[in-house]
Amino acid sequence: MTLSSTPSHPSLLRSALLGSVGLLLTLHWTPVSAFSDPRAMGMGGIGTASATPAQAHRYNPALLDAPYREQRGYVDLPAGGLRLSDRDDLIGAVQDLADAANSLDRRVRELEQAPLFSRAAVGNINAYEIDDAFHRMDRGLSASEQFVSALENTDGRPAEAELFATGTLATGLAGIGFSVQGGVQALGGFQVELDDRDSIMLNEYNEDMRVLTDWYDNPWDPRFQDINVFRGALERISIRNFKVGDQGVIIEIEVETPEREDLHSQLLARGLLVQQFGASIGHGFAVGGQRLSYGVTPRWLGVETFDYSITAEDDDFSLDRGVRSHSDFDFDLGAAMQWELTGSKLTAGLAIHNLLDHSFTTRLDNRVNIPRIVRSGVAWDRGNMMFGADLDLIGRGPIARGFDEESRYLALGSELRFISFLPLRLGLRTDLSGPYPTTLHGGFGLGRYFDLGIAYASSEYQVASRLGFHW
Repeated sequence: MTLSSTPSHPSLLRSALLGSVGLLLTLHWTPVSAFSDPRAMGMGGIGTASATPAQAHRYNPALLDAPYREQRGYVDLPAGGLRLSDRDDLIGAVQDLADAANSLDRRVRELEQAPLFSRAAVGNINAYEIDDAFHRMDRGLSASEQFVSALENTDGRPAEAELFATGTLATGLAGIGFSVQGGVQALGGFQVELDDRDSIMLNEYNEDMRVLTDWYDNPWDPRFQDINVFRGALERISIRNFKVGDQGVIIEIEVETPEREDLHSQLLARGLLVQQFGASIGHGFAVGGQRLSYGVTPRWLGVETFDYSITAEDDDFSLDRGVRSHSDFDFDLGAAMQWELTGSKLTAGLAIHNLLDHSFTTRLDNRVNIPRIVRSGVAWDRGNMMFGADLDLIGRGPIARGFDEESRYLALGSELRFISFLPLRLGLRTDLSGPYPTTLHGGFGLGRYFDLGIAYASSEYQVASRLGFHW
């Protein structure tokens, strides 16, 4: 009797899931970035009492008037930055999944190339070829089991990303400062949502087929005396062709594997792209020897929300299908008080960002938010050094619930100007609400033309830079 088999073992499963893995890796490397500009990023993200007029629209519009009036004009073009947050090491889990998928792919191809299965269906059964085929099947099942374990390990782990790019022109006249600015900010997150049905189905498949290799390794094991042990495996095997030829009996066997349409797990991605154009104005006046300033920034917002639920069955995925466009207005308000001390200045600030606290409905009827932020800050400046702190007075609500969480930050920072054209910056930021790690910050400037800021935590990375000039 001659045997010819056409095994598909997890090859169909492999092809169904590798597409999702590739898409997830693509999303991971999509550019994304930070709320703070490079100068502030180097100091932990402070700015409510320490921002320059070029930064004031982002942190506190009242500071268009208060400190740093040594220069009359500021142009920043461009400024941009990037932030990645991966608190649960989704990126590492995805890399493990990609490695497991590649290993599975190699083992499946190795099995399909086994002499028992790949040669023409002629001749007698060769004991060596049978042994070789079972050992290849064993290695393939081990790779399949590792793949399922790696897939389960990605479940429910969110990762977040932000990106910003802006341009600013700021100047002042007769106690009034004003600026115009435009830019874009992208915020979002993604995660794998593993359906329990998929986990059960894939594990059952591996367990059913593992019986065959276990039996081949040790046919005298007492558990194989019960024919029902083989029921699961036998139900997945069918005779596709049976015929008698010149060379004997030819049997072609087909092994059932999970199909693409059998999978229910999803890759979820949600976020928003915000285009902003605004004008800020700040005015100050003396009050009992101190200077009180206030400011406002009205902004037009062009918002595109994106919301995707992607399964292994999605061959015709399109970015357009999850996008919905919105437009709106918002305001930022700010106030600052400055005290002239002996040889130094002390500034206190208060700012309310996103006063209208917007929420948008996505294409899949989820909610994406631009939360209100209320911050206070203080800065002490004595010319060759500056120290400051910012505190969120209320928690910042999540942007896309399920992908990020509510946060409330305390930031501490300093700027050392012992070399006038090379200011050095240090800072840290910690989340008083708990879910986000404490980040360490650093940066420097080159005269009035360039700033660089970086931040690092065990699961968060930020970088931002600016080109511009002051006069």
